[in-house]
Amino acid sequence: MKTRVTELFGIEKPIVCGGMVWMSTAPLIAAVGEAGGIGLLAGGSFTPEGLAAEIDRVRQMTDKPFGVNVPLIYPIASELIDVILERGVKVVFTSAGSPKRFTPGLKEAGVSVVHVVPSSGLAKKCEDAGVDAVVAEGSESGGHLAFDEVGTLVLVPLVKKAVSIPVIAAGGIGTGAQAAAALVLGAEAVQIGTRFIASVECEGHENFKKAILAARETDTVVTGRAIAPVRNLKNDLSAAILKMEEEGATKEQILDFIGSGRSLKSSRDGDVAWGTVQCGQVVGLIQDILPARGIIDLIMKEAEEAVGRVHAAFEASRQ
Repeated sequence: MKTRVTELFGIEKPIVCGGMVWMSTAPLIAAVGEAGGIGLLAGGSFTPEGLAAEIDRVRQMTDKPFGVNVPLIYPIASELIDVILERGVKVVFTSAGSPKRFTPGLKEAGVSVVHVVPSSGLAKKCEDAGVDAVVAEGSESGGHLAFDEVGTLVLVPLVKKAVSIPVIAAGGIGTGAQAAAALVLGAEAVQIGTRFIASVECEGHENFKKAILAARETDTVVTGRAIAPVRNLKNDLSAAILKMEEEGATKEQILDFIGSGRSLKSSRDGDVAWGTVQCGQVVGLIQDILPARGIIDLIMKEAEEAVGRVHAAFEASRQ
């Protein structure tokens, strides 16, 4: 399947595996590339030295295209960008910051730049800043969210209308029917996160994967709405944070309580009660663990079937 996004990245299928902290590591990224999509190493998981080693590890596993996601809010963002340039990575997704900051330098080095946006207004600013594409990420997504919550079904067509560059849809997408819907809305690819956690190649802890399989669509919650909104599974930690918020705790008190390493605690140590289990509402649709290739092949098959059903319905109405 060809779109402007597949041509931009040199891939066969319009599927991006998002850069999920502690989850999007070399085995998963390589497997997604081998299956025809493109995966993003989660830059936020690594020190500069660690990222360099992980980039090398991907290249030992595949010669297919891959990229790195860099949250610009990170204190070491510039150092991570330096590593990306030194290692010759050709695709960078940026988020949580101004697209003007690194785009010119990356573009000058021949890197394709994509920025994640929660609104059509920011999408237009990204286009003006020179990015090659944007990810329109709806509030159904897991992990860090924008303060203003806009769902994927509304956000994607608004972003499509606001810009002329390609749009990648994200947020609550994990099936072929959803991918087909995103394409109908004007997207030219989809970015998928949570579904790929439930994959064979994901290095996340088995407890984390089991928690996703057991969850319903109503089992996620957004904490830190006044600080830094994050969507995660409901657990002891999220309940404690919500209680503090309801009781009027200050930002400093909440941050002190949360401390550091909560996502690592769940993702690698397997503590899904007191770790941050970041995931999207799409957990309600995930019921098995498959190889990354199996996930991608199934999504493409389901998307084709979904489009076929709609086409058949229109044809029947004309008879």
